[in-house]
Amino acid sequence: MNKFICSIIVGFFKKSENIILAVITLLLLIILGCLFFLADKIGANAFTIFTAIVCSIIASIVILVIYNLIDKKKETIIDIYNKFGLTNLYEKKTDAVDDFNKALKKCKQRIWAIGITNKAFIKQQKNSFNSLVENNGSIDIKIVFWDDCSKILKNNEVNKSIIDVQLALENQLSISCFNDIREQNLYTDIISTLKEINNEIKEEYKKNIELGFITSPSNFSCLIIDDNIFFYPFLSTGESNLTPMISCDAKGIIGKSILEHYEYLFKSKPYYRNYKLNTISENLKNYENCSNWQ
Repeated sequence: MNKFICSIIVGFFKKSENIILAVITLLLLIILGCLFFLADKIGANAFTIFTAIVCSIIASIVILVIYNLIDKKKETIIDIYNKFGLTNLYEKKTDAVDDFNKALKKCKQRIWAIGITNKAFIKQQKNSFNSLVENNGSIDIKIVFWDDCSKILKNNEVNKSIIDVQLALENQLSISCFNDIREQNLYTDIISTLKEINNEIKEEYKKNIELGFITSPSNFSCLIIDDNIFFYPFLSTGESNLTPMISCDAKGIIGKSILEHYEYLFKSKPYYRNYKLNTISENLKNYENCSNWQ
């Protein structure tokens, strides 16, 4: 915080007009001091008038300086936003829905939806996929789930799905070992979402929809629409949809790192396996347990 205040003050005095204001203020303070020493010689009335004038000028300068400092603070915040490519901050994920929708309507290049089950996203956006593909057959649509078949093994204890471990964290369950983490069976939710997508997308567009399953130790929800990136980490603070969300530009420092992270994962077979919707739509019931995945 001290560095932030110092940066504002230093930035303030970088402008020549602000240096002039500081010099004028110093001179007026010297004049005001001289007036006090010369009060007896110049008379009470003259002293009062001169003092009032000098104090008014100083007060005006102080107000001007305060406004300049406020403007400088705003400039500093804007500079931070621009430097890191931040476009918005949301108190919770649901606050960003309107911005999702606006970005989707203008989408021309890609839609990458990365989440645990993507249930909320699919319910909100499933009707728009057909029109998006119809208007732009080259659009890259990826709907990516956490891979429930990926397990965490600790100290030779029973292994647990990465989804179950995350849900235990979100609910802040009191656990002494992995045996305390109960099976949530969210894989059935993923299968349900797959079926919902399959029912909603027209047959001729299913080849344009990629379904992915990702395994990564650094997991966060991410929606990438062209160069608009909306993301938040999965934390141990209850319902993930209520976690604060950040949006940024894919060309900025933060957005570029996130985009490169997923581009790398999507090319890495140990972390990612993917299927076109038209290749699994006829066999969805065969994928209802991990042993059926190729």
